[in-house]
Amino acid sequence: MEVVGRVETPQKPRAATAPRPANRVAVRTVAAVDTARRGFCLSVPRQPAQGKRGRTGMCVSIDVPIGTFQTWSRDSKSVGRQISRIAAPVISAPLLSIIIPVLNEAAGIVSQLEALQALRNAGAILILVDGGSSDNTKELARPLVDQLIDSSRGRAVQMNTGAQASKSEVLLFLHADTRLPPAADEHIREAIASGAPWGRFDIRIDAAHPLLRIVERMMNWRSRLTGIATGDQAIFVRRDIFEETGGYPELPLMEDIVFTTRLKQIAPPACLRPRVITSGRRWEKHGAARTIFLMWRLRTEFYFGADPAKLAARYGYTHQEV
Repeated sequence: MEVVGRVETPQKPRAATAPRPANRVAVRTVAAVDTARRGFCLSVPRQPAQGKRGRTGMCVSIDVPIGTFQTWSRDSKSVGRQISRIAAPVISAPLLSIIIPVLNEAAGIVSQLEALQALRNAGAILILVDGGSSDNTKELARPLVDQLIDSSRGRAVQMNTGAQASKSEVLLFLHADTRLPPAADEHIREAIASGAPWGRFDIRIDAAHPLLRIVERMMNWRSRLTGIATGDQAIFVRRDIFEETGGYPELPLMEDIVFTTRLKQIAPPACLRPRVITSGRRWEKHGAARTIFLMWRLRTEFYFGADPAKLAARYGYTHQEV
């Protein structure tokens, strides 16, 4: 997000010339995920001397609590007042919300959420959306999240519900059995700041079968080639782009494929190389080769118009799974 304002900086007496335009001040969030501060970079371009090339600028950091400014300029008080007025709306909204759809995840939800506390302390908002768990998932999760929301069952429905409850600029959709890489928020911030409206991470499957190392590479390569991502890859997207595409289609299976197909029509994804680690429980339960064959067959049938509900049943989704 960029907020543009104007400030006047004092000028030294000089010979009469044509009036120069007021300096244009650009304020951009550059350290919103820092645990100690949210920083902004303030650049004030000036005309270089005739016949010379170059540029100058100023840096302003805004510490939390809002209102503490450290400025470097020829008139720090004036700039500080302007930044206070311009930047306040930007600071008030968190950069990132992590939306986690769950259903009966009591066995692993605490360790999953504990791994996200560093991101939470850095300013990310954790939103857990429960689809009607019959175990004590909600009781275990409540002290470890910022929002706990009840929803109708279904991964797409739950993710859309979480997105509607969020006020963040960027939405990250995380499966309950997937772990983010270190500094995931920084990687996302850098991708968004570089102009990418959405993206995903590379993936690693948490299982020992050697065939799965090939599967990982193929998944990452296929995603880069096609511009389509799966939910296991921790898809993130700017809020405005999420709303523009209508969010996740409420399908029992392949909702991530349809969603990212829409997204790539707007822009290609930022394919981040740090790896998320996703559970290998389905691969281990049903066998690596069998699962690979089934997933490719279901995706091919979906492409040719098969009913997603029937595909979900064949995939093995039950009323206990999200």
